[in-house]
Amino acid sequence: MHELAVENDSAKFFEFAISYKFKAISEKNYSLLCCIYGKYAVYYFIHNNLEMALSCYDSSLALIKKEKLPEYNYYSVYQNRSVIKNQTEDYSGALEDYKNTEALILKYKIGDLGSLYSGMAALYVLGFDAENAKTYVYKAMPFVKVSKNVQRYIKLLKSLSSVYYLESEFKRCDSVIEIASKLSKENNLMVDYAECLYEFANSLKTQKRFSEVKPVFTELIEVISGIGDTDWELQVMLDLTRLNLQLGDKPSAKKLLLLAENISPSEAMPDIEKIDIYRNLAIIYDNLGLYKKATDAFKEHMKFSEIGKTTRSIAELSKLTNVYARKQDSVNTALEKEFVELANIREQEKADYQLKQQRIIIIVSIIGFIIVIGFSVSLLKANRNKEKANKEISFQKGLLTEKNKEITDSITYAKRIQQSLLPPIELLEILLPKHFLVYMPKDIVSGDFFWAKKLNANEVFVAVADCTGHGVPGAMMSALSIQNLNELSTQTRSVSELLSLLNINLKNTLNQDQEGFSKDGLDICLCKINTKERKITYSGANRSLQIFNEKGLKQEIKATKTGIAGHTLDSQIYTEHEVVLGEGDMVVMSTDGFADQFGGTENKKITTKRFKEWMSEIVFITDKKAELEQRFKAWKGSKDQIDDVCVLGFKL
Repeated sequence: MHELAVENDSAKFFEFAISYKFKAISEKNYSLLCCIYGKYAVYYFIHNNLEMALSCYDSSLALIKKEKLPEYNYYSVYQNRSVIKNQTEDYSGALEDYKNTEALILKYKIGDLGSLYSGMAALYVLGFDAENAKTYVYKAMPFVKVSKNVQRYIKLLKSLSSVYYLESEFKRCDSVIEIASKLSKENNLMVDYAECLYEFANSLKTQKRFSEVKPVFTELIEVISGIGDTDWELQVMLDLTRLNLQLGDKPSAKKLLLLAENISPSEAMPDIEKIDIYRNLAIIYDNLGLYKKATDAFKEHMKFSEIGKTTRSIAELSKLTNVYARKQDSVNTALEKEFVELANIREQEKADYQLKQQRIIIIVSIIGFIIVIGFSVSLLKANRNKEKANKEISFQKGLLTEKNKEITDSITYAKRIQQSLLPPIELLEILLPKHFLVYMPKDIVSGDFFWAKKLNANEVFVAVADCTGHGVPGAMMSALSIQNLNELSTQTRSVSELLSLLNINLKNTLNQDQEGFSKDGLDICLCKINTKERKITYSGANRSLQIFNEKGLKQEIKATKTGIAGHTLDSQIYTEHEVVLGEGDMVVMSTDGFADQFGGTENKKITTKRFKEWMSEIVFITDKKAELEQRFKAWKGSKDQIDDVCVLGFKL
C-alpha cells in the first residue's frame, strides 16, 4: 500500500485511494477497507480537516463492528481518534477512546502504556479533575522513567505540577515545575523550558506574588525570542505590560509596549488568540490614556471575534455558536452587575450631593462667598462623574448589541454553509428536469433537507428528510446525515440497505448506544430512479411516498413505521418497494412541516388529507412551486410557521 502514502499531490492520493477502496469493496476485503479509511483519516489530519478525519475513523469503527473483524483492529482507530478529539476539545470523547485503547493494550500486550497514561493525565488536567490526573501521572511515571525519554518525563512533571496547582498546593507545584525547568534547560529543550517558566509565572500570579512574576516573565521573553516564536513573545510581552501597569510601573509598561508594537500577529495565529492580543492592547492603551489607539485595538478585537471563517466546518460552527451564546450570557451578567454598580455610584453621588447641600445651608451664613465657590466646584465634579457613568453605560449597551449581532451573523453564515451542502438547483434541473421544490426553513437554518446523487447515466438517488428539531440542532443533524448519505451511497445501490447503513452510522457517530447521549434521528423518504425504465425503487422511514395523476391520488406507498437512529435497533430493516410510473404520473416526497401548519379561519392544521387534495388539484398547473407556497402562506396568514417545510415533486 505504498502508493497510499500521504503526499502533497492530493489528486494522486485520491486516485490510488479510490481504486483501492473499490477493490476492497468488490473483494469484500474489509481489513483492507479499514486500512484505507485510516489512510483517508491521516490525510485529512495532516491537512487540518479534523472533522473529516474523525468521520473516516468512525466509518472504520462501524465497519469493524458490522463485519465482526478481530478486536485488535480497534486499537489504532481508538488511539488516533483520541488525539483528534483532544485537539477538537471533545474531552469526554477523547477520554472514552483512551480507556478503550488501554483495555486493548492490556489484553493484547500492544502499544505504549506510558504514553497512554501521560495523555490521560494531561486530559484530566484540562478537565480540572485533579484526583484522576494524579492517579494517571503515578501510573505513567514508572513507564516514562524506564524509557529514559527526558522530554516525556518533563511533560509528565508539568502535568503533576498542574495537579498541585488545581489542589492549591502551590509549594509542591512550584517545586515540581522547578525540577522540570532545570531538566529542560540542561537538555537544551528550550520550548519545554519556556512552557515551564510560563506555568511558574501563572502559579506566582495566582499566589499574588506579583513582584516575583516580573523577573520570570522577563526571562521567558528572552527564551521565546531565542526560539523565534514571535506570536508567543507578543502575548507574554503584553501580559508583562499589564502586570507593570497593575504594579504602578508605567515607565516600564510604556517601554515594553513600544517593543510589543513592533511585533504583529502572524497569519498562522488562531483567531481566538488574536482576540486576546487586541483585547489586551485595548486595555493597555486605555490605562495609558491612549484612547485613539485603544479604539483601534478594540475594533481589531471585534473583527477577529467575528464568527464565520470559510475554513470552519459545520461542527466548528455549532461549537462556536454555543461558545458565543455562553459569552453572551456572561456578558449579560457582567453588564447587569456593572449597571447596578453604576446606579449605586450615582445614588451615592446623589446622597453626597444632598449632604453637601445641607452643609452649605448651615455654613453659608458664616462663610458666605467661600462656600458658594466650594459648592460650585463640587457640583461640577458631580456632573462630570455623572457624565462619565452615562458614557460607560452607553458603551456597555453598544458592546451587548455587538455581541448579539455576532451570534446572529454566525447562524446566518451557518445557513450559507448548510445551503452549500444541499444539491444545487442547477443539479436538480439536470437530474430531474420536470421537478418542483418547496423549501422553507422555520428559522435561519433548517432540520429538513433534500438530497440527490447521480449514480450512472440512468439512475439517481433522491431523498427528502426531516431531522429531529429545527434551527441550529436540526441543521447539525442534517449536515451529519448528508455527509453519511454521500459516503454510504458509494457502498450500496439498494435503498433499503442505504437506510440501514445510515441508521447504524448515525447511532455510532452520536454514541447513542450509551446512556446520556443524544437520541436524535430523522424521518426520510428515499428513492432510486431509473429514468430509462421509468422505474422507482422506494424505501422510507416514517415518510410515505405519493403518486398523483390527472384523476388525483393514484397510489400511496406507506413507509416503515420507525425512524433512523435514536431508539431504533441496529438490526432494523426498511421495506423496499418497486413501482413503474405511467405517463403523466407525478411523484411527491415531503416532510410533515407543510401538513402540520396551523392557520385558516379556525386556526387548525392543513392536515395530510388536505395536502393530498391540494396536490391533486395542481397536477396540471405549470408553476407548482408558486401555487403551493401561495396556498401555504394564505393558510398560515399572520400565524408563526411552526416547523421546517420541504416538498419535492417530479415527473419523468
